[in-house]
Amino acid sequence: MKKIILFLLSAFSIMIFSDTADTFYKRIQVTGTSTEILTPDTASLTFTISTDNEVLDKASEENAALLDRYKSLLSKSGIKYEKIESVIYDSNKNEYWDSVITNKGEKEFTTTLSIEISVKDQNKLRDLVNVLSAENINYFSKTDNEPGIYRFSIKENAVDNKTSYQKALNRYKTIENSVLKTGLVNEIKISSYDNNEVSKEKYENVKKEKYVVTHTITLKTRDMKNLGKIINLAQALNIYSNSYISYDIDNKEQLESKLYEKAYLEAKKKADKILSQTDLTLLKPLVVTDNSRYSIQSYTEYFSNYNSLARPREEVKKSSDKEILDLVTTSNLVINPKKQTVTKTVNIEFEIEKK
Repeated sequence: MKKIILFLLSAFSIMIFSDTADTFYKRIQVTGTSTEILTPDTASLTFTISTDNEVLDKASEENAALLDRYKSLLSKSGIKYEKIESVIYDSNKNEYWDSVITNKGEKEFTTTLSIEISVKDQNKLRDLVNVLSAENINYFSKTDNEPGIYRFSIKENAVDNKTSYQKALNRYKTIENSVLKTGLVNEIKISSYDNNEVSKEKYENVKKEKYVVTHTITLKTRDMKNLGKIINLAQALNIYSNSYISYDIDNKEQLESKLYEKAYLEAKKKADKILSQTDLTLLKPLVVTDNSRYSIQSYTEYFSNYNSLARPREEVKKSSDKEILDLVTTSNLVINPKKQTVTKTVNIEFEIEKK
């Protein structure tokens, strides 16, 4: 009897006994373990479609049209999905400041005449300054290489080139007459002229209102090999992901039941093997203890959501389906779902008896 007990202990099982033969406890404890590496069956991705317009109905229509186009392009790409569901649909009126042109297209022409004056007497230069000031000429300069020669300019604006030039010329005539009457100069003349087109457009900050429609959706798919393409196709339409994918496994309860069954059978096999070397036989289990730490659960993984396919909204609208699909091929986003390792461990106490 002692040899049998030592053998049972060496096999990592416990048999409860007594030194008194009449009080033999008919039990044996064994442990069974089963492990499975599970691949997810489904993936759920969350996207947000955001559109805005000064008219609420138009913002809503654009939002719906964008979702319809996404579904259509998924189909054209051969991507299969189980369903697309709405999670949140929201609309808000936002106020913002915008810089707008108040006089779009308005312009004028500026004519600049460069005038030269040859002064007779430098001592009477102050008198000439007074005459020019009376004609609103408050600045003139002396040339470096020509003694007694001074320069100033006349500028006039008008809606067209011809008028601005004529205004500048008329003003020059007036100044010429005033200067020549003083007898202070030898000569006054136009040395050059220039004519430029000048924009008169003005920008003002204007408070505006627009409606923002936000539609959050979830897409559920079994097409695991095309997860990257599903995301890229959304981003090419300026539909944004929340950077997480939720994975799930089908028939979790049935899978766990099979794991427990395997663990039980392993434990029973151990007990049978141990007792095969004795005069004892295995009966029904008396106590089963679950020592498993984890169960089969859905889980979520993060992925980098850098969007290299984003473009201005108007450009996306003008792009054909082929152009969108070609753009998607330029981004190689590969997503490999993580596998889930699940282990079930049970301790079982079997009743035993002598053969």
